[in-house]
Amino acid sequence: MISYCYYTDGAKPTIFEQPSIKKPLPTGLTIYPGDLVKMMNTEPLIRITVCVNRKPGTTEEEFNQYWANQHGPLASEWLLRCGILRYVQYHTTSEHKNLAKKMSGATGRPILNYDGMGDFWVKKFEDFEAAFLDPEYQEKIRPDELKLIDMDSVAVTVGVEYVTIDDGKINKEHLRIF
Repeated sequence: MISYCYYTDGAKPTIFEQPSIKKPLPTGLTIYPGDLVKMMNTEPLIRITVCVNRKPGTTEEEFNQYWANQHGPLASEWLLRCGILRYVQYHTTSEHKNLAKKMSGATGRPILNYDGMGDFWVKKFEDFEAAFLDPEYQEKIRPDELKLIDMDSVAVTVGVEYVTIDDGKINKEHLRIF
């Protein structure tokens, strides 16, 4: 599923594929926060979050650039083939961690100490498990992870989403009941 953004060009909105860092915005067009208009409903899916730190000796900039521009594209076709419906990289840079310091100090709640998180959505957890037994993972993806990630720091959580606010509105209808 592709997310879409509105760009405004004068008074008439136009829809384009969400741009990647590699694609510059068209001249004269502006992105506004909250302009994602088409999103996958993830409530019926299982979400796996993998928390990672960069390999010692790797700078934050090297980690983020490699993960976004090398590892993500390398893994994308394999993930799709293995039944992963959505993959999102969550980059927690020093700049973003600093935003949370004041709140952390005021509430006494610690900031998670990870350089990033990979989020994966699947219909069945078995699809995610099977992906790591796939020969392509063993031969191509795993060696690339070892270049990038401090494997001793990896933490994983598995769960489901229960969306209470969506697109700025209270969500009263759910696909899952607890």
